[in-house]
Amino acid sequence: MKKVLWILVVLVVGGYFVNSYLENKATEEAERAEATKKRTQIEAAVSQVVARTDAIDDWESQLNAGILTIELERLWVRPRPILFRGTIKDIFTADLSRYTVLLEKSMFLGPTLQLSLSSSKEIIDSFLEKHFISSHISSHYPLFGSAENVAVVARIHSIRTRKIQHCECSGHQDELYGYVEDEEVKIGDGELIDILYLEM
Repeated sequence: MKKVLWILVVLVVGGYFVNSYLENKATEEAERAEATKKRTQIEAAVSQVVARTDAIDDWESQLNAGILTIELERLWVRPRPILFRGTIKDIFTADLSRYTVLLEKSMFLGPTLQLSLSSSKEIIDSFLEKHFISSHISSHYPLFGSAENVAVVARIHSIRTRKIQHCECSGHQDELYGYVEDEEVKIGDGELIDILYLEM
């Protein structure tokens, strides 16, 4: 009798774990399928914007590791606009009707790339209103992060270079030990034409 009870217990416990495993696997597969669907929708939306604006979307594949300013001038400063994927770093008022939008893209090799774009307030206000998930702009706001979560189409007028100093330091604020490292940033100044949130 005890043996039969043990067998029943083992079957019940085993069935529970098998059922949990299958449920978790089904949930993971559903999540993967949903993520794939969203990525497909995002890329379709990006492709539509590229086609509508005749934007150059393959400029990254033509960059060399060093990324000289003259290289970016050749690829960015053209009659056609470019597609730029990055993160919004800042938005501030330029005048009564326009904002300046600062975007950033970290490159694996070479300098950080930024765009400083003039945009009508209507475009940005509508975009922010649609994608706000917080009551105010803060670190919780999804656009202000490290991932490339925004795509813009922009017409670039000029390129400039600037150096940013980063302190690789340790210790107390009054007695820091380490070294200061210069980081080169290439900035494209221009006009924002369209903006998409690459929501996942």
